[in-house]
Amino acid sequence: MSSKFFHSLRSYVNKRKMDFDNVSKFLMSYQHWTFYPVTCFSMINLLAQSMLLLLSKKKVPNRGQELLDCHILAMGERVMVVISSFSVTGIQHIQFCLNHFSLNIYVETPYDNDRLEK
Repeated sequence: MSSKFFHSLRSYVNKRKMDFDNVSKFLMSYQHWTFYPVTCFSMINLLAQSMLLLLSKKKVPNRGQELLDCHILAMGERVMVVISSFSVTGIQHIQFCLNHFSLNIYVETPYDNDRLEK
């Protein structure tokens, strides 16, 4: 792993600076303990962001269908769908992380659409 990741980085995709603060240092130093709980709660964040998008005024294709799907299932079925989707996607996310950890990482400043071509 490059030592460049232990300092603040500039994200050219998100157009912002990502600070390597005390929380980041803590999570990195205890990553072997924090990876799985953070992965678990990240799925809850993804679900919350999806609901916020559906309830926003932004244009969302098939918004009515998506909201209707949320209300059709009974409460027990909703819980089972959420638990099963979190379980499958959590395992899949961990597999993606393990597969991509050994790949080279592009840390240069992109030139035009260079980041899309790599």
